Amino acid sequence: MFEARLLHGSIFAKVIEGLRELVNEATWECSGNGITLQAMDSSHVALVSLVMRSEGFESYRCDRNMSLGISLVSMSKVLKTMGKDDSLTIRVNDDSDSIIIAMESQNQDKFADYELRLMDLDSEHLGIPDTDYSCTIKMPSSEFSRICRDMSIMGDSVLVCTTKEGVKFSAKGDLGQGSIRLVQTTNIEKEEEAVVIEMKEAVALTFAVRYLSMFCKAAPLSPQVGLSLSEDTPLMCEFKIAEMGHAIVNNIADKPIKVNKWETNAVKNALDDACKKYFKETLNFTEDYKLMDGRLYISFIACLFSGYALIYDWLNPFPKSRSVLILCVIAYFILMGILTFYMQFIERSKFYTGKLVDRTGLDPVSRCTVSSKLKKYDDKYNLTLEYNDGKDKTTKSTQTLLTSVGNYFDENGVLIYDRLTDDLKKLYDQARSNARKVK
Repeated sequence: MFEARLLHGSIFAKVIEGLRELVNEATWECSGNGITLQAMDSSHVALVSLVMRSEGFESYRCDRNMSLGISLVSMSKVLKTMGKDDSLTIRVNDDSDSIIIAMESQNQDKFADYELRLMDLDSEHLGIPDTDYSCTIKMPSSEFSRICRDMSIMGDSVLVCTTKEGVKFSAKGDLGQGSIRLVQTTNIEKEEEAVVIEMKEAVALTFAVRYLSMFCKAAPLSPQVGLSLSEDTPLMCEFKIAEMGHAIVNNIADKPIKVNKWETNAVKNALDDACKKYFKETLNFTEDYKLMDGRLYISFIACLFSGYALIYDWLNPFPKSRSVLILCVIAYFILMGILTFYMQFIERSKFYTGKLVDRTGLDPVSRCTVSSKLKKYDDKYNLTLEYNDGKDKTTKSTQTLLTSVGNYFDENGVLIYDRLTDDLKKLYDQARSNARKVK
């Protein structure tokens, strides 16, 4: 049996609300030492780690280790019904497939019980290595959120520079540039309003605004946030949860993609790869390799003819192998012709084919095919999306995006992923809408 009680349930409600903004569902690992959680957001940008120690609860009982798959969205809705001063008890009985959430008013004149179904979730624990960071900044979490919001007006990325005197956030974009500087303030009455900098060496790092905005969603967890920075190391944001534990959000996003803007193939490949990433990680499409498999099958058969000719000639030296060699050479060239035809007229410029399966099984499987063109010495990137909402081909919708590659790369050749995904979202939404109109 597992049971945990909090005299002030609002603390737990804040934890769930903060996590819900990042993760929709997660597995709670319950043990005698407390509750831990590790989950990744849908865009695979942030890794969330939560620790709530057993001594932080008014009463805590866990007879055996338990893994509880919980919908944080559903739990958040339930906890919003709780009064500000209500106490909270969470309970899971042995061999039960649900979690019980009990609330009790401060005057003990109102009691509420809710029961949520547990989920069967696939969870994988990722080890986060201990890192000796060059600089750690402690500041009000509300101020951190405001700075990220203000900097997003000016540009897509934020430069964070630290000195012993303070920290400077700056952004630069098409509109212009702006900066906000916070001075170190340790001698103030409220500790949570202080700006404290612990620095071994000065740091100047650039982060995408969308990543920092992702971290800001956990701000309700704590009045203060700790930012740990170091060269070539993911940014770590730590939120203290009263006396119970802490929540850590790590930036595990890939490094910015940088290419030579004057190499057509490098630019096209970078954009194509970013499109693949968006459909896989954001839209949750599963890649369908049938188109690529066709090319591999043809190539494999051609290799079989080549191998057979080689072995036969070794066992039966020329001229005995003459007829077989002629047959194999002809077959090889025919297959190469078929392969060329397949790549030119069937694959054409398609680089991604995917399908989206509804977990409930109510909606039919949606499919999409993405192709692109970028001519040499031309800056126009032509992207075509074919979307099929179900097995019926009459629901097929085709949308095209034609724009300059200069919109997606800065002056240093770094891919501005946010701008590309914004256009991809509009393209996908339009194709999906048109497909449903046909139905």
